[in-house]
Amino acid sequence: MPGDPACSPDQERRGCDPPGQQARAGPLVIFGLAALAAGEVFSHPAALAVCYGAPGAAGSGRADSLLVVGDPQLTDFGSYRQEGWLLRATEALCDVYLRRAYTAAVGYGGMGVLFLGDLFDTGHAATDAQWAHSLARFDTVFGRGQGVPHYHTPGNHDLGQERADGRLLERQAGARRKWTAAFGPDNAVTRLPPVPSPACNPAGLDGSGAAGVCEDPQENPAESAPTRTSTSHRRCDVLVRVNSCFSGFDDGEEPGYSVLASAAEQVRKECGGAEVVNVVVATHVPLQKDFLAHSLAPRQAKRSGREPYFYEPELCGDLRTSRVPSSRYHAVKLRMESRRKRKGGGGSGPADPRNWAVLPHKDYVSANATAELLRALAPDLVLTGHDHDWCDWKHPIPGSQPNRTAREVTVGTASWLQGNPSPSLALLTFGDGGVELRPCFLPSQWIIFECYSAVCVLSALYAIVVRMPCRLFASIASSFVAVFCLLNAASLYLDIGVLSFI
Repeated sequence: MPGDPACSPDQERRGCDPPGQQARAGPLVIFGLAALAAGEVFSHPAALAVCYGAPGAAGSGRADSLLVVGDPQLTDFGSYRQEGWLLRATEALCDVYLRRAYTAAVGYGGMGVLFLGDLFDTGHAATDAQWAHSLARFDTVFGRGQGVPHYHTPGNHDLGQERADGRLLERQAGARRKWTAAFGPDNAVTRLPPVPSPACNPAGLDGSGAAGVCEDPQENPAESAPTRTSTSHRRCDVLVRVNSCFSGFDDGEEPGYSVLASAAEQVRKECGGAEVVNVVVATHVPLQKDFLAHSLAPRQAKRSGREPYFYEPELCGDLRTSRVPSSRYHAVKLRMESRRKRKGGGGSGPADPRNWAVLPHKDYVSANATAELLRALAPDLVLTGHDHDWCDWKHPIPGSQPNRTAREVTVGTASWLQGNPSPSLALLTFGDGGVELRPCFLPSQWIIFECYSAVCVLSALYAIVVRMPCRLFASIASSFVAVFCLLNAASLYLDIGVLSFI
């Protein structure tokens, strides 16, 4: 500080921080580094370790477990109508969080990773360049093609829905073609752990393809996986992926239900002679539920005087925090062009109604499609996404022995930018006694940011109390910002995780 005996005249002209002040900065540096380490390095591994214990190396976790990721829905140009540097910053925040979660969790699933659709937020309306950009981000975040088997199901944000506005369908025309070229068949039956024999690719629900067509997984990098080792032949674990985003499936039109018949035949072929058969169906849109048969639903309807659009969260179990949609569809208004184009280069007038499309947003598949899926496949577990929050439901299986039910679990989103403040993952474990799904909630990024804000306030108060020079405090603060950016870049691009050093 100028005028201080410890500063020379030359240092006074440039500004001088006496040794005593620099020593007082030590606790501030230690406090800030500890906060950054907790939020950016240890938060995800600690949360997953509490749920599942210590993980193995990537791809070498429990041989009977599959990591389940619901609706990663990478934030993109259509999420918040952003452009330029603001869009890039939002994409980076989304990608870093998901990459950190995936790096910490991938070691738990020895069978691989299952994605329940909505890989991108606006994939159905993206241009080829935008789609390629989203695909490159997905590969970076989830390490696709790096030795860990991935199984994907398409979602409505990836392919769109058939009951869309005609103008919107023009932009969706190539969505399924691009999706299947990158991720493999959108309908498939796979025995777990994956074997080098062909995985069935039934006809697409949009009418393309032929029922029963099979593709060699070795010809599809998205589906390739290590060869099965010597496992018990008395148990057969099967994953059935179904594309439920097209209206032909709901209406019972061909080849909608033939996909289920083909899948059932493939399951029988794969598991012939097995004493225990575990069938798990993965599809994006949740199955139809008889809410009014539930004891909580009539009370809700009676209070409102009519059937409500939403039911209370407890209808879907203890893990849910948001209300439950009660109808199959709700209308979503979708803008067809960017804000900059709509304003005409700077205009501020009202939006042109012709630039909007009303998309009937499907919340459940039809009751007929639900019954047909349950009857044909008789699954032990149905995994769905789409809703971004958890829902646990028991369905009676039509035509089966009395009291036999199939459990459906809607898995919450893994992203912190998709409306659910509590992102989550799940671990699916196969055993002779059936299948078990264990959810795990990830750290809330909002709470992490709130903790950083509290650290900033406490640090400023500390600097005031010890009379720290503003220039020294600003230098320390800028250093922490730089460390924050470096840690996020390292976790996204260098694949550095705290558990790699343990």
